[in-house]
Amino acid sequence: MPLVLRETDTASDDPFDASGGCSSGFADNSTTSSKQATSGGTAGVTAVSLTLDAQNANLDTIQFESAAGEPNSTAWESGTWTVRIEITTSNKNITGWDVAICRRNSAGVPQEGLGNAIGVGDFASTGVKTATFTGNAAVGELATDQIGITIAPLNSTTMTQTFGYKPSQNIDTPVNQGVAGGDGTDFPWQVFHSQPILTPVAVISY
Repeated sequence: MPLVLRETDTASDDPFDASGGCSSGFADNSTTSSKQATSGGTAGVTAVSLTLDAQNANLDTIQFESAAGEPNSTAWESGTWTVRIEITTSNKNITGWDVAICRRNSAGVPQEGLGNAIGVGDFASTGVKTATFTGNAAVGELATDQIGITIAPLNSTTMTQTFGYKPSQNIDTPVNQGVAGGDGTDFPWQVFHSQPILTPVAVISY
């Protein structure tokens, strides 16, 4: 089954890093938030307040990272990603947001971009905002690699802008957890017998 990550209040294992495909191509904001999103995690309950720098631009500000060893796969599939963010303090001057997906190694260093959505909605109202887009299959992934998601809100002014969000939503991925890119020998559902099993048949003499 495709992996579903739940955003949590827990800080991510690795620091904020929007390089190497974890960015839609924008500068990092001065203040950032980096949370863990993991399968079966407890949805966050604490709102986070952030201030966008005084730049008329998208700024990489929020990141989610899967837990260590997640998705534990060497075959990250292409397909549909759905990223959600709950806005708790709205701001009409944040007129859009971009999101980028990447593969990060076990040290949290971005390795490659997998896809992104540009110009999604706005933060002019509170509630859950959603971005749905198609991502590419990964290349050269290791079982220890992790998923990185970066959100870059758009400040439509040249003044600082404040907003709030709560890490409480699901992130739907196309990546199946625990999938081998080779012969599947790491997994319990492997078929261990490569030869047919013959069942003895009684011989009746006449």
